[in-house]
Amino acid sequence: MTSNQRNDVEAGLLAMGDPEGTVLVTTDFEQSVRTLSGLKDYSAGRGSGQVAAKTVEDQVIINASVLDELADGGLKRLTAHEAGHVLMNLREEDGRNYHSLATTQWQWNIIGLAVKGMEEYRIERRLAQLGFDPAPLTALDYWDIILFEINATLAESVVKNLLAEITGAADILVTTLAYTIGSSTNPRSTFAVEALPPYARQNWDDFVAPTWERRVQLYQDLPTCSEPTSSTDWEMKIKEARSLENELFRSFGWELSGNGQDEPEAFRRTGDDDLFHRRIARFQVENDLI
Repeated sequence: MTSNQRNDVEAGLLAMGDPEGTVLVTTDFEQSVRTLSGLKDYSAGRGSGQVAAKTVEDQVIINASVLDELADGGLKRLTAHEAGHVLMNLREEDGRNYHSLATTQWQWNIIGLAVKGMEEYRIERRLAQLGFDPAPLTALDYWDIILFEINATLAESVVKNLLAEITGAADILVTTLAYTIGSSTNPRSTFAVEALPPYARQNWDDFVAPTWERRVQLYQDLPTCSEPTSSTDWEMKIKEARSLENELFRSFGWELSGNGQDEPEAFRRTGDDDLFHRRIARFQVENDLI
């Protein structure tokens, strides 16, 4: 790291109150995350890009291979964002203490998705308060790409990897929504639903709009990452967000159900043939324009 990069890391930590923890900048990012998190199959690949950083409890792991790709002030912002995760982890405002809310792996995965969205929103809301620019993934051109890719996933998923692909699409969408809503009060935010290109707007109306207003309300009722919340309030929010993400899956045209006990687990399609035919046709037309 250069001296300027070190200064950016320190400035990012200070912006979030310099929480106790460690920062590791590594050229072996994936293996470091696997070792520290226990996630043996962790991959840094995300579509056409890769993960820049990940926080495990109080340890911020930064991918050295992306340092030179970050725009001016990007490393400071990245470190501040990850420091927000440290703040909440130190207060145990994550999902680790709520296993009792799930009786199956799919339920636990949905809770993880729900918690992730809320965490990302709380951090991005605080960064907006601190005067940071909105993240690049809140921009309209990024939304255009993401909505196209998610529709492609919904239209073309193969049976063998179906659940993994649908869950991956939900993860990307929830993260992008959380960042976007978190920066919505920032005067430099450029996102507006009505400004989406035509096909992006059709994708939005198809599988984002049904839960959009509910998500905005849920997120905006949350404190920022710098403001503690009680375990009782946090559990209530997890339950609300869990219900929201289940509804998101239904807007995708799929549903997870069953408690693994007296109700068998199931993953079934809820959307009709017309819905999926429209998605395939829209994907084909838009793909031909690229």
